[in-house]
Amino acid sequence: MTIVRLILILGLLLALPSVIHATVFQYFDEDGTLIITDSPDGWRQVKPKRFMPDKEPLKQPEAVKELPKTVKPDYKKDVQYNYYPVTGKNLQEVVASADRNGPFDSKESRNYPAQTRWRLGWSYNFDYSPQREGEYIHVALNIFDINLDSDITVTLPMITEGTELNPHDSELWGKYVKGLLEHENDHVRITTDPFYWDEARKTISGIKELTLPYDGHSDMDSVIKDTVKAETGKMGHNLMKEIKMRNDEYDRVTEHGLKPEMRDVFFSR
Repeated sequence: MTIVRLILILGLLLALPSVIHATVFQYFDEDGTLIITDSPDGWRQVKPKRFMPDKEPLKQPEAVKELPKTVKPDYKKDVQYNYYPVTGKNLQEVVASADRNGPFDSKESRNYPAQTRWRLGWSYNFDYSPQREGEYIHVALNIFDINLDSDITVTLPMITEGTELNPHDSELWGKYVKGLLEHENDHVRITTDPFYWDEARKTISGIKELTLPYDGHSDMDSVIKDTVKAETGKMGHNLMKEIKMRNDEYDRVTEHGLKPEMRDVFFSR
């Protein structure tokens, strides 16, 4: 191979748009606010604003043993269950304690006996090939390996040690907590609906090309990466708002669990 041919081949290769790889991590709270990016475990370092009692939350095994054996609570996989203490001399006082000391909803300015808080996120890889034309960059994109994750916490009441209910009240308390749990698990069901995950993957992978203004001075790769993250960030914001609206609608239809008979009506829509 002559020197001239080698130079021509190298020149052709250099003229081809380069393919560059990047990885993105994005996490959102239930209001659609972007919490943190570019960290595989970012949201595990950023504590969510959720109800927490003065003491450390009570763990699941301690709470389960307080329920009557006839009550079989349904705990969901990959969901964290926290408990706050309640007390009273009878069922009425214990339920009143839950209403008074339960998680506070800042938007409604009131306490509820149970609550579900959630954050969702995703990671993805993408390759891109930029081509500059004057004051613009044309970018061909391939987004792949889209993985989604959730961080969901359900908070429930637990009778404190030393609170003794008679067998009848104890049985009713167990059914009360089970009803709360079923309602909160429905929020988990809504939040983790495969429809939303499938829609997210489809929308993100559907970004195939971008045309961006370019001043010629900024780092081109940074401009492209920031734009891709901004686009998927907007998608995340809209998706979280959609999920939250459906959760709010569920609370409206069931009156925050006071009308459990409306569950089937809601999910049959």
